[in-house]
Amino acid sequence: MAEESGTMDSFQCEGKKCSDMDVNVEDTEWDSLSHEEKNRVLFLRQKHLLDLFLERKAISQAQHDKSLHDLTEKMGMAEQ
Repeated sequence: MAEESGTMDSFQCEGKKCSDMDVNVEDTEWDSLSHEEKNRVLFLRQKHLLDLFLERKAISQAQHDKSLHDLTEKMGMAEQ
């Protein structure tokens, strides 16, 4: 796996490190989430996809970092 930069990879979810488990939300759970929680899950799914592209060398580290930065800005996610 690519080395962690320590910047964009350090997002926190309610005081704990986000994991793949946070990305897998059942349909019944989805309906009960708030708008902010849905946005967080969508962000995590997109970040996970970028990480997979990088891991499989489909994109470069620079492309990953730029896309993650743009995604973070557009979704209003702040590094915690």
